[in-house]
Amino acid sequence: TASRRVKPRKEDASTLDAVVLEAVVAELDATDRAAAGALGRASDAVGAADWRAAAEHSAVAQELAWKVLHTGHWTEVAPVWRAAYAAACHCAAVA
Repeated sequence: TASRRVKPRKEDASTLDAVVLEAVVAELDATDRAAAGALGRASDAVGAADWRAAAEHSAVAQELAWKVLHTGHWTEVAPVWRAAYAAACHCAAVA
């Protein structure tokens, strides 16, 4: 029997990722509450399969993280911002 690849559903993408997103949001909250809030709302929207809200909130989180990532020398940017940008991009992709 030939093995078939099963295409993951959007709902499956939010299961494991919620744990990772929660950790990033918690760490980001100590640095920037607005970015943490936007990313948290994007994560919640993905979990609720509210794709429009997920896209909107992830766009806000991406923009906030992008601004920090592109200000100053890259070695001076806290690693949480790279994780936040990646998490926001992930939410946008799932949405």
